[in-house]
Amino acid sequence: MFGSLFRILRPIRLIKRKGITAGLFGGDRKWLALGGIVFLGGRIKSLFGFGEPEAVYIEELKPGERLVVAHAEARRRRRR
Repeated sequence: MFGSLFRILRPIRLIKRKGITAGLFGGDRKWLALGGIVFLGGRIKSLFGFGEPEAVYIEELKPGERLVVAHAEARRRRRR
């Protein structure tokens, strides 16, 4: 129950939105600081590759076929 409620409310989005409206446009420094921290935290998280994994190959297997999983070489320097 609480997992779905948490997903519906999305507190990070609410904090970002409140930071922009009340902080940036409203002049409230507390909301501006909190919104900036949450925004920069998300940018740092995505910079170091903690986002959603990217599918490399998708294909449906037929009976009798097999799937071999191997580690691909890192493309970006920061992921090495």
